Amino acid sequence: MKSLILCLIALCTSTAFANNNRHVPPQASTALVALSNRVNDLIEEDADMLSRAQIKIIRASLKEIEATVLGNNVPVPPTHHHGNILVRGDLDGSELNISANDVDDLHDQCVASVKSKGLQSISKLRLSVNLSPLKVFQGYLRGANQICNKVMQEVAVNGYTYRGYLTIFSGDLDGSQFIIKAKNLFDATIQCEEIVKSKGLTSISKVSVAVNHGPMTVSQGYLRGRVEICQKVVGTH
Repeated sequence: MKSLILCLIALCTSTAFANNNRHVPPQASTALVALSNRVNDLIEEDADMLSRAQIKIIRASLKEIEATVLGNNVPVPPTHHHGNILVRGDLDGSELNISANDVDDLHDQCVASVKSKGLQSISKLRLSVNLSPLKVFQGYLRGANQICNKVMQEVAVNGYTYRGYLTIFSGDLDGSQFIIKAKNLFDATIQCEEIVKSKGLTSISKVSVAVNHGPMTVSQGYLRGRVEICQKVVGTH
């Protein structure tokens, strides 16, 4: 724990320097990245002694440092689009009309829209992204996650992708839906175990998981406890 605190102090000092200088020397960037990686290692070593809130604060700091380094020294790949994303169409004839700031916002609005319509499943989806020609998708989709995964796949085809997250896991555990947005697999595992605990799941027999809104992978088989269940979820990656 003492090593973690010292590394965090060094990171805060380095970040303050970076924020006050328009250009960070390449060697300083390398040092910042190495220090950030060391903090990640220490978090894993001290995970049992850190609360979820503490881990979230630390990870937010790491994200800020990463942005500082990237902004000063590493060319960021251009995105295809900027600004709002407009998604229009219908779900089995029920209108879908979403204007979102980014893909995170779009996914959240999509899930909320599907739930508000009371749609348990659909067999036909018509979709247009930023006024592109409507595309029609036929096929059984069950639950908000599966439906919105299909929407997000089409959004990705049009050039929109998640920024700031390493991996998105979504799906259901014996029919109970979940979504995880994580910077690394350690973070994904922590979130998964919290979800399993909050749902009161002690064992399950079916896991459905999509990674980054890709095709759904379905696994059948008895899994007992948070560790086994989340190994299966995160192991899909």
